[in-house]
Amino acid sequence: MTKVKGKLISVLIGIALLIVLAPLPANAGPYIGGYLKSDAVTSHRVLAKIDFLGTNAGKIPEGKWLGGVASVAGANGLAPSGWVYQSLVTLRHNNDVKWTPQAWEGNVLKWYHQEDGGEGDYVAFYERMDINNGAVLYLLYAYETSSDVINNTPTVIHSWYNLTDDANSLVGSQLHGGEWFKHFQFGVESNYAITNTAWEELNSDSCYYDGSNWRYVEGRVCWYPSSLITWIGEQNYCIGTANYWGVNKESSWADTVRWKYTGETITDDSLLWSQSGTKFPCPGAPYSTSAALSGKVSFLGRDTPPNEKWVEPFTLRFFQPGTKNEMPWSPVAVTTNQAGYFWIQTIPVGVYDIAIKNWTCLSELEKETEVYYTYTGTCYLDFGTTREGDANNDDWVTGADRNLLYAAWGSHEGDPNWNPHCDFNRDGWVTGADRNLMYTNWGQHGDLV
Repeated sequence: MTKVKGKLISVLIGIALLIVLAPLPANAGPYIGGYLKSDAVTSHRVLAKIDFLGTNAGKIPEGKWLGGVASVAGANGLAPSGWVYQSLVTLRHNNDVKWTPQAWEGNVLKWYHQEDGGEGDYVAFYERMDINNGAVLYLLYAYETSSDVINNTPTVIHSWYNLTDDANSLVGSQLHGGEWFKHFQFGVESNYAITNTAWEELNSDSCYYDGSNWRYVEGRVCWYPSSLITWIGEQNYCIGTANYWGVNKESSWADTVRWKYTGETITDDSLLWSQSGTKFPCPGAPYSTSAALSGKVSFLGRDTPPNEKWVEPFTLRFFQPGTKNEMPWSPVAVTTNQAGYFWIQTIPVGVYDIAIKNWTCLSELEKETEVYYTYTGTCYLDFGTTREGDANNDDWVTGADRNLLYAAWGSHEGDPNWNPHCDFNRDGWVTGADRNLMYTNWGQHGDLV
């Protein structure tokens, strides 16, 4: 099959440029965050809503920013690991919003990515992080108007991912004030102590996925000295008990907290929100846990599409990236239409190696394919052109396939020696055209061998 490498090359070039051009992170302050109570179940997904409300971006000095941040400490077990995953939405002097998903290992920023996220007067930004299949997937849903939120039509959806060994999001725990807290953190962050103007920011819908529902639980301010995202600047802008000026909660209810500059200090262990429950109602897009995938396959020697010869059954298999370990669901049967396209629904959001195979062609594997929710339609994957000639379906083109072809030579449907597995061009005959397709791929094997 002819591989489509352009997309992969573009991604690699983009990553290289980001590594070279990405600015170094500034020391941050003021910073304040909340942790969920320990009765939050282990989750692979967290979500928070950011709203800058009436903040006057023009009062933010050039080169400085005010941001809403959601982060999780990945771990295996109860102790936090060296990885911290962070998604940051920052408001700049010119009212631009930048989106920066990051991953920290120790004190080193291992991945950095920044995109234009919209304008500061957008009514909502939903930050979401999913950790599964060996990768953390960052998503930002930007809503320009209130009706966009109601109608679930985000202005844009950004996505970014990087590999990780961590399996879960809400897993690390910290004993504080006699109680255990999980390490889903959110709050306000800046690379400047913005004290020359009134500002406020709303963090709401901070919740986690319990396997079937998005839920919120009680959250509190909790100083966590070894947290990799408790930023230390020229002054100690830590949570609560250290020097911490310029931020105070105005009010909190359910799972919503508003950060507002008042010149006061918010104290350690302050209650950010209380109660617990299932999030309802909620915008559909940020809470979706599955996605659709559109795929395409092309054929040689089958006339120009649309053509019934392009209608073909295939089997899709999903693997954890970099492995041949199949995901814990059955292979998916799909059938292409007369143009070679197929569609499948309800694939769990994530990053996969995806393989395709049918009864006469060699298997093809497209690596590190990102499947994510998009309101514009479905994710798209082009498997290129099939490599025909595998008459015995062993994922090789060898003498065994040639023997089957010659045994059916010259036959057509209804003949005693007819073998549809040798009709590689689907014209109803086994002829030299089929032999030519087989010899084009002679000695080759599929990607799953």
